[in-house]
Formats: sequence, C-alpha cells, structure tokens
Amino acid sequence: MDRKLWLSIIAAMIGASLLVAAATAAPAKNQASKTKHATKGGTYVVEFTTDVDYTDPALDYLSTGWEMMYATACKLYNFPDKEAPAGSQLQPEVAAGLPIVSNGGKTYTIKLKNTYKFSDGTKVTAASFVDAFNRDANPKIQSPSTPFMDVIAGSQAVVDGKATSISGVKAPNATTLVITLTKAAPDLVSRLTMPFFQAIPKSLASNADPNGVLTYAGCGPYYFAARTANKSITLKKNTFYKGPRPANVDTIQVNVGNSLDVIQQNVESGSSDYAQAASRRRHGRRLLRSTASTRAASS
Repeated sequence: MDRKLWLSIIAAMIGASLLVAAATAAPAKNQASKTKHATKGGTYVVEFTTDVDYTDPALDYLSTGWEMMYATACKLYNFPDKEAPAGSQLQPEVAAGLPIVSNGGKTYTIKLKNTYKFSDGTKVTAASFVDAFNRDANPKIQSPSTPFMDVIAGSQAVVDGKATSISGVKAPNATTLVITLTKAAPDLVSRLTMPFFQAIPKSLASNADPNGVLTYAGCGPYYFAARTANKSITLKKNTFYKGPRPANVDTIQVNVGNSLDVIQQNVESGSSDYAQAASRRRHGRRLLRSTASTRAASS
C-alpha cells in the first residue's frame, strides 16, 4: 500500500474527530448555561455545502462522511475525542485491550468488551466485526476498503468471487475475534480504526446493494436516523450506548447545500453551530471558531 495514501487517510481520521468533539462537548443549541458542564439535550446544527458520497460504512470514502461515521460507529480501536496530541493516540474501543500477536506477527487475537449495543438494542459481538469484513469484501458492494484488507488471509478470494467469507477473520465466541494475515503487518491496528471496519448489525450484513444504505443501526454515541440526498442528514442519540464517549445533544442535524453566504448568516445568527465549508472563507472560519468557543465557554 502507498505510504503517503495511508498517512493521509490517518490524518483525515484524526481530523474527523473535531466535528464530533465540538458537537458532544458543546451545549445544546440555544441552551447555554452558566455552569461549567455541558447542557444535555437539544439539537446541534451542522452545515455542509455539498452532500457526502454515502452514509453506508462499506462505501463512504469522504472526510465529511467519516466525520459522521466517527459519531455513529463503534470500532475495535479508535481515537479519543480530544485535540492533538492526545486525540491522535490510538486506543481500544470495543476491544478490551491491545491484540495478542502470535504466529510470527500473522495472527491477531482480540478480546472484546460485552457492553456495546446497536441503536436497535442488539448486542455488538465479534460476529458483528466478522460481518463487516465479509460485507466489505463482497464483490457486489465494490467497497473501496478492499486495498486495506490485502494482508488478511482469504480476503482476495471473496473479492474475486471465489469464496463467500474471509477465511482469515473468525469469531470463535462472542467476545473473541481472530484475524490471520498472509504476512506481518505492523499497521494492522491502525487500519482497524477506519470506518470500513466498524461493527455492523445483522440487518446490514446481508445487504449487498452497490448503492448502499441511507440509514442503519449504529453502535456509537449516535446513529443515522434519516437522510434525504443533497438536502439533509439526521443523527440521533443511541440510547443503548454505554461507552465513555460524550453524547450531550439528542440530535445532530446536518443541512446540505446552502450557499456560503447563507451558511455565514446562519452561523452569525446562531441558527447553525458548525460549518464544514467555512474553512473556505477566512472570515467564516474565524466566525465559526468564535461561535464554537463562546458556546464551549458557557457549557
């Protein structure tokens, strides 16, 4: 794999945490208080000038989409909701700890916590991750994740249509995942932080629609509740989430397609809390940071 490509992807993932950190740490819209604790509830409004490519975890490959995946996914390993340098330090999420590596660096045994649930109430198990790998490799999906599975034994056979499941990804029980590689890959744990490899519900595992799905049950602090292409995306709080990541607001509402002028007006008036496109305008970017810092200071 091209090293520059991999490094750029990791950088994008670290940057994706900023939107979520802002949404979860800041108080709910129009509910700022004088206390030093974030206000619970309400809606956090986000502005995108253009839509994401997909909201399907096997297909989404844009940084804006990954910002939302960061809020909706639970992964084996993840990055904390903190600014650098702490926010760039990889840590276990659903995994109970770092993997046990054996067989000359080619076998990774990962123990899982049993406390994570999808937003539909079903439990996250090792099979939830096996399903994700197999769906990613399904040739009907045409997922851009397949180059990042090149070292996993049996993945290419599925991609080529010669097998229906990856021989190198197994779940011996509900809390144990075993990944077998064709060669040692010291960056495997970093690859597992990518949204492609998040746990997925059984209802999604059998879906091979190349157009992807618009909504599905998530196991992070939020889940994709609704999407209207080129108009809006709605994330709702996962009430079954018991993990350590903050989830103060009830809803993250993403408005898509407004002009930069309208976005600026929305931020100035306080009707929007975060503008992804504001970085294209120096003034807009400064305004956004000012608004965010004001809300954070009052939380």
